[in-house]
Amino acid sequence: MEVPYERRESSDVRVEVRVCANSGNPRGRRSFEWRPWEENGVQREGVRFNNPQITYYWREPHEVCGAHCHRGDNPHDPDRSPEEIFFILGNAEIEVEDLWGDKAVHKIDVQPGKPVSMKIPPWVLHTFRVGDRGLHFMETKRNPFSRDSAKQDVCLEEEFRRIQRNFKPT
Repeated sequence: MEVPYERRESSDVRVEVRVCANSGNPRGRRSFEWRPWEENGVQREGVRFNNPQITYYWREPHEVCGAHCHRGDNPHDPDRSPEEIFFILGNAEIEVEDLWGDKAVHKIDVQPGKPVSMKIPPWVLHTFRVGDRGLHFMETKRNPFSRDSAKQDVCLEEEFRRIQRNFKPT
């Protein structure tokens, strides 16, 4: 049988230690981005750009994180309408609140081999209160994360509260 592939040597196999996403931020030192379409920061030839970027997060026991929502209307960051989170291992209480002030708490307890996913619509504030086992989770993005604020869709809690105070339902 003929194999239609170019021969590869076992020496072509690469194992890479991932570099943290943001070494200047304590949580950023525990966040790792994987962009399968890039090699050394450059678009890989023949690999479509719409492959997802995958960001892996590790949050320590009893850490509080999140405390933001997404607007869902930024063309540079369409992946947050809804935001999808894939929990791998650990436990947390996820507090959510919409612009009307409706609140809920979702208890996440992820056991080995039994991941849990969550979809959060735009304009829903979400805060993670990590439990005693810590929390491992991932998010995907079709567009690479940008530190340029004009390209971000995030709305921090302070801005959310200001908008919530002035919110007039239609």
